Amino acid sequence: MRSNYFMIVAVLIGLLMVFAPSTNAGLGDLFNKTKDTMGGSVGIVKVGKALSEDDIINGLKEALRIGTENAVEMGSKLDGFYKNPVIKIPLPNAVQKVETLLRAIGYGPKVNAFVESMNHAA
Repeated sequence: MRSNYFMIVAVLIGLLMVFAPSTNAGLGDLFNKTKDTMGGSVGIVKVGKALSEDDIINGLKEALRIGTENAVEMGSKLDGFYKNPVIKIPLPNAVQKVETLLRAIGYGPKVNAFVESMNHAA
């Protein structure tokens, strides 16, 4: 489960980089370079014919849409961030330096409440 979520997030980040407005203009060049590298054809078959650039782009957009919906659904559940170690938001570095001291002097429950509130806010 943990690796599946990491994989989804990694794919989403990669797809977001591909479809960012500033890079979208170069998508055709990327597609053409891929075709050249693979010997002139993409090699993906759809009912006996190669997929068009539009088919590939639409498929990637649909995968991004579905992946985004799934990731949002997972993170939006009660304690979705707090109880998921892959996406849990840790204490800020400045606070981590004094966390041990705070816990030692009896502020452990307040530290826990702070971490929980940060993750619920996310």
